[in-house]
Amino acid sequence: MKVSLEWLREFVDIEHTPEELAEILTHGGTEVDGIEHLNKGLEQIVVGEIATLERHPNADKLWICDVNLGDNKSATIVTGAQNLLVKDRVPVALPGTTLPDGLKIKVTKLRGVESSGMLCSTEELNIDPELGDPRSEGGIMILPSDAPLGATLDTLFGEG
Repeated sequence: MKVSLEWLREFVDIEHTPEELAEILTHGGTEVDGIEHLNKGLEQIVVGEIATLERHPNADKLWICDVNLGDNKSATIVTGAQNLLVKDRVPVALPGTTLPDGLKIKVTKLRGVESSGMLCSTEELNIDPELGDPRSEGGIMILPSDAPLGATLDTLFGEG
């Protein structure tokens, strides 16, 4: 049987890591077959807000986004996503980030415009599509409008 640590914490005050809890349970006679970290890879993905959205001058299907990352930080990112609006909160993978599937993000040039990161879909993050706004389907994941800028997705969604 699989049990969510977040679900257990609704009923019991648990201050241990999943690994510590597994050891305690095993020593108490309850076998733990394994631990699955559902949010693995999300600790590098941050919440950003689309500040501006402009058509790419050299490509009909690309957009240039200025993304507010909080704390006076921003990034210019080129995307082909068609589901974005100004003020949308979205997951951002900055250069140096490794996505859950192993893809490493770096600064690239797309049709002459430098892109400093990647906006992510639920599929690219390997998370449940139901977590995003309905406009996320088939495009970039749209986060709740109150998601804190700069927060990492693992903290936003819990430990998993």
